[in-house]
Amino acid sequence: DIIINADSSQYIGFAPDMGAVESNVLTTANSGKMLPDNYGLYQNYPNPFNPVTFIRYNLPNLSDVHLAVYDIGGREVAVLIDRNQLPGEKVIQFDASELASGMYFYQLTIDTHVFTKKMIFLK
Repeated sequence: DIIINADSSQYIGFAPDMGAVESNVLTTANSGKMLPDNYGLYQNYPNPFNPVTFIRYNLPNLSDVHLAVYDIGGREVAVLIDRNQLPGEKVIQFDASELASGMYFYQLTIDTHVFTKKMIFLK
């Protein structure tokens, strides 16, 4: 993949303090790839996982994004993203190696839209 006209808010790399990896790829209309029409949160993969999984979501436009992970008791155990993001398909890597095995929920808040899915961490 190629980043075209990248600015300082776009990067590819590791964010070890968050346990996340973000990849932000822009394409031109000539490439045949289109931006998503709707917001979307997809099931993490793999699921169940040990200790790393990927969370994919879509943004149709510039959006304020908050992606967090919660334990079965509703306690927030990780914040993976909390900032504005450009439109496109996003994939975040989540490393749960510091957490206990069990069921967790990941919640994506995009502006006023909230999406939640569950995932299973097996050590």
